[in-house]
Amino acid sequence: MNELEAYVKDAERLGFFAAAPLDMCALEARPEIRMLCAPDKCESYGKTWVCPPGCGELPECAARLAGFHAALLIESKYEHVDTGDMPYMKILAAEHNRRLLALRELVAREHPKVWFLSTGSCEFCDECSYPSAPCKKPEILRGSVSAYGLDVERICKRAGVEYAFAAGTVRYIAFLLI
Repeated sequence: MNELEAYVKDAERLGFFAAAPLDMCALEARPEIRMLCAPDKCESYGKTWVCPPGCGELPECAARLAGFHAALLIESKYEHVDTGDMPYMKILAAEHNRRLLALRELVAREHPKVWFLSTGSCEFCDECSYPSAPCKKPEILRGSVSAYGLDVERICKRAGVEYAFAAGTVRYIAFLLI
């Protein structure tokens, strides 16, 4: 079993619905996806270090992605969910991200510079220090999938991981980078 396959098993043990090794060239920073992070489209714009403009311009994000040599696609799936219940949706996203932190901790034993991107904005602090002070928790600062311009549907298809919108089903996607 190679290293990424071992991390897939770790992800499964932590309760993720799916995990798959990913070719790094699949993580292409696309401007049309980054546009979803515009001030008129996202309530988190300009409010956290994870979202634009705090995360940097798209070329900076692409350069950061290029600094890694391997990736793992990770998916959490929740069924029978009222997708209109935003407080509950945030609870599910936080659960997904807590499991990501646990996986990150496991991987960091061999790869101290491991990093991940996940769905949405950051929720690790009650109030973000952006823009007046540096991130309060830089050791767990992550990227946002949309802010990095990643086309989740295309990447999932390429990795052979199911990703489809269905009534009452929520899927959160993340990428663990080493």
